[in-house]
Amino acid sequence: MNGFVRRFNNQHKLIDEIPLSHVIFRPTEAYNQQMGGLDTLVFGYLLTPSAKFDPMFSNILRNHLFEAEKVNHTGKLNK
Repeated sequence: MNGFVRRFNNQHKLIDEIPLSHVIFRPTEAYNQQMGGLDTLVFGYLLTPSAKFDPMFSNILRNHLFEAEKVNHTGKLNK
């Protein structure tokens, strides 16, 4: 499994690649209208060739699935 999700527009042109963790842990990426919203993610899933089966999954899923984001004293998330 690739650690990135590709975004394609409705003309099937690549817009952007975003980390898989941003799609899983920040669902607001799906509603980002400036980048095309959910449609661009769906096009990305449909237009990206499938990968060979990997029983170890993606490094992102294996090592960072339950990793909490750090919050600073102002209440804002640190990257």
